[in-house]
Amino acid sequence: MIHRVIAMAALMLALTGCQSTSSRVSGLSSTSLSSDMGGSVQSAIVIKAGDERDGVAQEYAWLAANMPGAKVLSQTLKADAGLFDVIEVRQPNGARRDVYFDISSFFGKSKAHPDATGQADPKASRDHLASDPMFQFPGVWEGRIELFDAPRFANGAGHTINVRFVIDANGAHVFTGEVGTLHNPDFDWREVKPGQFDLVQNGAQAVVTATTTGHDKDGLWVESSTYTLVHDSPNTLVVYWVRAVNNLDLPADNPDHHFAWGGSGRFHRVDESDVPMAGTTR
Repeated sequence: MIHRVIAMAALMLALTGCQSTSSRVSGLSSTSLSSDMGGSVQSAIVIKAGDERDGVAQEYAWLAANMPGAKVLSQTLKADAGLFDVIEVRQPNGARRDVYFDISSFFGKSKAHPDATGQADPKASRDHLASDPMFQFPGVWEGRIELFDAPRFANGAGHTINVRFVIDANGAHVFTGEVGTLHNPDFDWREVKPGQFDLVQNGAQAVVTATTTGHDKDGLWVESSTYTLVHDSPNTLVVYWVRAVNNLDLPADNPDHHFAWGGSGRFHRVDESDVPMAGTTR
């Protein structure tokens, strides 16, 4: 079950549990797990995939096949002579362990998602060309989402979330953090749902969205997180965010049966030369 409590980890880092779809893993199967397999950069599990969605699915399929019953606690990126996903798990005996996956083959790659016109390029309209600065989303954007209270939404009034978008030709990555000042190399940025977000753009507006699902002791849950990015100027955005959760198997009168958070904020384009590469301190 996903709860409606206001805790940053619960609010933004809702990581899915292990999946059992081992048929999606290319060249990986259940093996006798040595004590060091995947335990360091040197012994990382190498994932071969064409895009991030498939690559992340392979990681979780490997965990399901090789560490049955383990629960995912966190997932972070690490750059150390390559790119690695480090997934911290808690095993059935209570022990915690970091599992390293080499994601060099697929990091930053995603399947092309056309815009609402069916074209890969931003839609041009009367008096506006595709090269219009108000149509340009690639780059790094940082801002703060201010949560609100509204009917059928959880009350988030007075709470904020720091968010970073990294957008390129392959899609969007979403990061959040809890401490520090917003544009600071020492800010502890952490990627949310790596490889799960899709980007769809139409002119001066873009939608970054992800929907995930899983099972736990309370049954089936489904979660969606959607950011609508609206150009306010070539270097500023207004961002509207809605996160909705459905704990399908809970009683209808349970306050966690289904709920949503919402908020908005102003974002600014950040000089990419000042942004550490993915996996370093963010």
